[in-house]
Amino acid sequence: MKLILYLLTVMSLNLFAAHEALKAWTEVISAIHLCKFKDLDFGEALQGDPAMNISPQQGAEFSVTGEPYRAYQILIPDQVTLRTASGSGPNEQILVNQFRSYPEKAGRLDCDGKQTLRVGATRASLLQSQKAGAYIAPFVVTVMYQ
Repeated sequence: MKLILYLLTVMSLNLFAAHEALKAWTEVISAIHLCKFKDLDFGEALQGDPAMNISPQQGAEFSVTGEPYRAYQILIPDQVTLRTASGSGPNEQILVNQFRSYPEKAGRLDCDGKQTLRVGATRASLLQSQKAGAYIAPFVVTVMYQ
């Protein structure tokens, strides 16, 4: 009787349980890197000059390297302000906006894990009273795997 009761208990437990062996694993991939070859250079301009557009093909140039065939996202600023001297007055500032990239918003690394990234933008028109001098603004381009 005890044997029958034991067998019924073991059989009923097996009906309410299941087992499966699993593995834990990870794959380490190459980090993504961005290397600047060329800055975004609007060149020389005269006081009162109109706005200037630099296309991505003419603009800043970067090399993106990482894991072959991987897709990545591109983040660029909306705008930056170039400044000279103290940069406090409107004639010591120049707006740069309409940033765009090629490829646009996202890219894909080739079989060697490489791609060229280019960035262009538009420099605002200059005031007649624009102060002479070098105008500079740092900006950040970010790439990350999708």
